Amino acid sequence: MTIETPRPVTRYLSPGLFGGAACLGLLLAGAAAKADPGTGPKITGSIEQHWTTNALDSDRAVTDWYTLLRGSIDQQWGDADANARIHADFEASRYNRASIEDDRSLALSAEAFRRLEAGLELRGTLSYRVLSTGDDLEIGPLIIGTRELKQILSAQGQFGIDLGNATSLTIEATESIERVGDTHFQDDLISPTKLHADRILSQMAARLTRTVGEYAFGGSTSALLASVERVGFPPLQLSFFQYTAQAEAAFKGKDGSSFG
Repeated sequence: MTIETPRPVTRYLSPGLFGGAACLGLLLAGAAAKADPGTGPKITGSIEQHWTTNALDSDRAVTDWYTLLRGSIDQQWGDADANARIHADFEASRYNRASIEDDRSLALSAEAFRRLEAGLELRGTLSYRVLSTGDDLEIGPLIIGTRELKQILSAQGQFGIDLGNATSLTIEATESIERVGDTHFQDDLISPTKLHADRILSQMAARLTRTVGEYAFGGSTSALLASVERVGFPPLQLSFFQYTAQAEAAFKGKDGSSFG
């Protein structure tokens, strides 16, 4: 069940995000101090060549070759009781003819986990992602390339409690800031224009789970506050509250089969 209520909420700074980043730093330091040394970083990379009949991703069929470059680096430390992880990855696409559709992205993240006494678990994640997205604007027979820069900074904290009798409670808080730059048009045919709103997303969630043999039952609830920048008149988007509640059931057999 989901209830969504429009609200004219405006926020420009997010102290929760800065607090989450500070808590993650402390958690990383604690996990690194307790964790055993890890192995070296894991590095991956790939170059792919693709053929498409819809380079513009529209009703107008345009065939083209494009190259897709991917890479990542991942470093982990620790064991099952205390561990830390740093990850980075990038992706870039380049079209031979439809260069207005070229995309680039870079993502960085840090995660730490610590299992404490008395059945308590702490997990924190801080991530940053930047995307440069190419697209096209069709005006009659004319196609104009567009490019937009988007940045996403988010922090998440998770607190798990073992309540005994195969019952656990998980409380989660997430804060995300999305910043979208002006849309730039090919050859400056149109002045740069703000087409998408900045957003701050704040969410609190709780999940209660009970395990009975091969079955698991539970319920969860969450509250989301989306603070959206007012762009245009009437505005493109409105700020809103969203409340969600759901029941869950799952089965996991001894042979590894699962359902739920």
